[in-house]
Amino acid sequence: MNNEAKIRDNFNRLKGAPALRIGTVTSVDRDNQCCTVQCIDTEDVYYKIRLNASMDSREGIVIVPTQGSEVIFLPFKGNSGGVIIAFGEVDEIKLCNNSGTVQILDDGVKLTTSKSELYLNEDKIAFKNEEVSLKDVLTDIKDIITNLKVLTGVGPSAGLVPDSVTALTTLNTNISKLLS
Repeated sequence: MNNEAKIRDNFNRLKGAPALRIGTVTSVDRDNQCCTVQCIDTEDVYYKIRLNASMDSREGIVIVPTQGSEVIFLPFKGNSGGVIIAFGEVDEIKLCNNSGTVQILDDGVKLTTSKSELYLNEDKIAFKNEEVSLKDVLTDIKDIITNLKVLTGVGPSAGLVPDSVTALTTLNTNISKLLS
């Protein structure tokens, strides 16, 4: 079914559907990108309320409401299905496509592709792929420089001069402050 047919099908499903409702999120299913909502003015409970408006649930914008928060939603016929229109509180915003995912979380931002990940929060940055992180690489370089020996006419050097050791210690501290 092409997107135009999907839109037409979903529009037809909305015909005769109840008007917008206000409710409290009672549970969130992140895997299936839906939630359960209980109306605040009735005892009605609506299941499988979608967290995104995309035709393809693997792509698009997913907004995850905080459990216990209020939402405005448009239910489909019956008590199963619908879509959230407005959010009171949000735990996560996720933008997805075939290339990767951008997640805006309570504690930072995460960019993920099939083989690498970048995570930013107010304190640190983490960058890694399937094999190694940026912090590991920079720490290895610092360790190589710290243990560097140079051949001289009388044999290998004894080590670094004190100001170089101090600079490398500062570098190591700054790497730890910046990267996780």
